[in-house]
Amino acid sequence: MNSSIHGWKKVFMFSFLQESKQKSYHILVALMFIIALVSVPIMSYVNSDEKKEKSEETKITKIWVYDETGLGIDYSKLTADEKYKSVNVVSDSDISYEKMIKKLEKSKNSTEVTAKVAFDEDGFFVMDIAKSPKSNLSIMNISDFADDFREFFKKEKISALNVTEEQVDYLTQKIDYNILDISEKGEIIEGEGLNMNEYNYVYGLLIIATIMISFSGQKLATSIINEKSTRVIEYLTINVKPLALLVGKLLASILLVFIQFLAIGIGALLSVALNRVIFGDEAQSLSELLSGLKDILAGLSPASVLIVLIMLLCGIIFYDLIAGLAGSTVSKLEEMNDGMTLFTGLLIVGAYIGIALVMAEITGNVSPLLKYICTFLPISAPFVVPGYLLMGKISIVVAILSLAILAIATVFMFIFTAKAFVITIMYQGNTLKFKDIIRLLNNKQLESEGK
Repeated sequence: MNSSIHGWKKVFMFSFLQESKQKSYHILVALMFIIALVSVPIMSYVNSDEKKEKSEETKITKIWVYDETGLGIDYSKLTADEKYKSVNVVSDSDISYEKMIKKLEKSKNSTEVTAKVAFDEDGFFVMDIAKSPKSNLSIMNISDFADDFREFFKKEKISALNVTEEQVDYLTQKIDYNILDISEKGEIIEGEGLNMNEYNYVYGLLIIATIMISFSGQKLATSIINEKSTRVIEYLTINVKPLALLVGKLLASILLVFIQFLAIGIGALLSVALNRVIFGDEAQSLSELLSGLKDILAGLSPASVLIVLIMLLCGIIFYDLIAGLAGSTVSKLEEMNDGMTLFTGLLIVGAYIGIALVMAEITGNVSPLLKYICTFLPISAPFVVPGYLLMGKISIVVAILSLAILAIATVFMFIFTAKAFVITIMYQGNTLKFKDIIRLLNNKQLESEGK
């Protein structure tokens, strides 16, 4: 084995330098870095712009309030807000709601609105905001007012119930939920299913894993196909064995993808600092931006993080071996799509298994057996395990067992690819199918036995 991979370092350096010198790679890394760098300031700008628009004085001149809740709310307090200081609020009109609606329908260039508040039979407070069809008020004006009026009503509704500030804080706490299953013995099984926050994080990690694996595999396969089509591969195989060629290129592609994501990470961290420089004290801090992750990150152990990193690395190597083998079956760059069918097919199936599981988990109706199959299946494990382990939805023991299965599958894939790569790398002709690779391997084995 040592003689077979001897020279992989030279291939690694050659492939890394060749790929990293390409203008397209520089543009891609720079683009990723710039997007990450400006992401937080853009979000802050959008948020501040929305706040600025909402803080400007409203174009509404009169509000007709019809309250059917019986809470006795004083709607004149709405004018305490600078935005509505010039607005005439009428909440005790002799004109009925129906007549006021007809009046608005006939009015032109009106800047008046009606706001009806009722408690419906389903147990919900309902607000109906209406304006004239020929009003000078835009949809944005009405939408902003509806948001402000809803917040005003929520605050005054609590005040009307004569509760303390402590009780208000208690009543307005964020509500989260867990989906529970009941076993056949009548016992409650906690931790099954995903709530919305967990769903977002698991889905996000799944997408990141998919992008990393796809980028790395495509880069490796493209490099091999390019060198086969230009006959460079023939020169390289004079000095090194085919297996050393595969190992060197595989490690180079992983490093290139790592640099891309490192650029994104550095850009994101600098983005927070840039946001602070641009917006000063109004800028969000890193802790505020990651507030949703705070509780989750607090419960992480170093072992979990280490397992996730190894799982991602192992998943990249597993799929890169498939991509490398697929690339070696292609002789011309224009035939790359045909040759990459196996890689892209398995990647899509593995990723979609993870996506389907995550979407099903939001309802909680997923059997433990199905979850374990998705967790232990080598093609889906790199997409499922990282998010599920970090969210505490699977134990470290299950994650280690899944990692062990993936590692064994990677070793078998390496052995198979090593045997096939020796034949396919020098092949010139029509794109080889998987059955063709098996046939070539069998023929080689028969030749060896004959000798």
